[in-house]
Amino acid sequence: MSLQPQAEEAQEERSAFFIGADSDDSSEDEEHQQLILHKANALASDNRLKDAIDLFSVAMRYGPVRPEQLSTFVDCILRNLKTKAAGPETRSRGQYSDEGDRSGDDVFDCPNCHNFLGEPVTIACGHTYCKRCLQRRLFSKCKLCDEALRGDVKTNVILCGQLEKWFPDDIKKARAIYEVDALCRKKRYQEAVSLATDLFNSCFVMNLYSILSMSQIKSTFHSLVNQISLYSFLLLSSGVAKSSKRQAAKAKVCRSVPGDQLDPNDLECSLCMRLFYEPVTTPCGHTFCKNCLERCLDHTPQCPLCKESLKEYLASRKYMVTSILDMLIKQYLRDEYAERVKAHQEETRELSDLTKNVPIFVCTMAYPTVPCPLHVFEPRYRLMIRRCMDTGTRQFGMCINDPQKGFADYGCMLIIRSVHFLPDGRSVVDTIGGKRFRVLSRGMKDGYSTADIKHLEDTKVKDREELEKLQDLHDAVYDQACVWFQNLKIRFHNQILQHFGPMPEREADIQATANGPAWCWWLLAVLPIDPRYQLSVLSMTSLRERLVKIQHILTYLQSIPNN
Repeated sequence: MSLQPQAEEAQEERSAFFIGADSDDSSEDEEHQQLILHKANALASDNRLKDAIDLFSVAMRYGPVRPEQLSTFVDCILRNLKTKAAGPETRSRGQYSDEGDRSGDDVFDCPNCHNFLGEPVTIACGHTYCKRCLQRRLFSKCKLCDEALRGDVKTNVILCGQLEKWFPDDIKKARAIYEVDALCRKKRYQEAVSLATDLFNSCFVMNLYSILSMSQIKSTFHSLVNQISLYSFLLLSSGVAKSSKRQAAKAKVCRSVPGDQLDPNDLECSLCMRLFYEPVTTPCGHTFCKNCLERCLDHTPQCPLCKESLKEYLASRKYMVTSILDMLIKQYLRDEYAERVKAHQEETRELSDLTKNVPIFVCTMAYPTVPCPLHVFEPRYRLMIRRCMDTGTRQFGMCINDPQKGFADYGCMLIIRSVHFLPDGRSVVDTIGGKRFRVLSRGMKDGYSTADIKHLEDTKVKDREELEKLQDLHDAVYDQACVWFQNLKIRFHNQILQHFGPMPEREADIQATANGPAWCWWLLAVLPIDPRYQLSVLSMTSLRERLVKIQHILTYLQSIPNN
């Protein structure tokens, strides 16, 4: 059986339709035509068939159009014909939420050409296409989520290895089809037809031993149907056997992973040596757990395996889960995945406790209600901040350094209001002070300090007479603080306003909160005194004692000339 006569007839038909490539035209017309063709191909890539037809018609007025210049246009027509043949039940582009929702499609098929993922490439959004479709630039957006395609990416190493193991025959056929396609592009048509003929004939060669084994008949049938479907797509691309393409598409059988070929060890992260959890694939084609990759990028913007630069990937901060791998793990490794999820949840729960193993940032003094902007660049603290965000606590402790103990016995919780990530992985974190605490015990986790803590609260004054005296002291110190602040040199005055904002207003109820009046902490933050002295005031649970300390400091500062 040979397809050479059919191929020659198809070539004659094309020759009758297209003008020869060697026709002489002016340079200006050719340049104008190229611009129109680029625009037409872009429209065809976006599946805007009618607009593309109009522009291709205009382009032909300027001179001959070669067959290879219409490849994108032909693919657009084929897509529309296939959608029409499939009927109204076929979903439109962009409606698929993940690999498992693709309206009868095999999860191991390319979302664009609907053929086997012979060379799977995972793009930035987490969806996977065959390398051939991406190289031909048949579309500018993901067919499943409409996200724009960006840059060049490489074959997904993990997925490619698994597909070779699970579906060796499909891989062999897919690579043969890619080779035929490459030969056609190089205009080596005789070699392409010869290889295509061998490929087609091989679809009918069945292993007798496999047929005699009843358990293999179903898989052999499925393999045959899929192989014929793959080859008929190749013929259809050349304008042959269109009706066969539609029939093969309807007859297509979804593949399933052979149970005896499934090994959880094949789907382990090379960094944590555990089953992938939220697997993400880098532009260089390597796959890791999302959290594992982020930790590595905290230290260096390179792939942990091949050391290729991931600076652009880091700057985008779009670590999208590789949907096909995630789906395969959930579907075929349910027990292992359940254990992995349980372990992750236990780790998250441990990190979410705001009294046990609380992360401690050893840096500066922090105070309740007072803003504390931070520039985070150390890998250990980048990890710490990310964990605070991922667990949802958005809190960590701030303590000053202590030479003997590592960090002070008292500190203040900081609440993350926002995080601005810089392209190189550093971040500017906007925080504000929360509860005060006392350190009960110290620890270490992944390079940063942790502590078991006890929150501090001011002791309430219940006696009416004592409360009146406390109110009088409060008002006197507040007025004294206002005078001191207003008498500062304009340069210092403006710096304080810029960094800390204006002084908080006097509060009607001085015992309304566990930390007392906010203005006390604002004042303590701006006073030019030793951090150790500030720490002693922070640790006090008596508002009276705190006001007396502040009063002494103000009196001393006001006694200094030119203060």
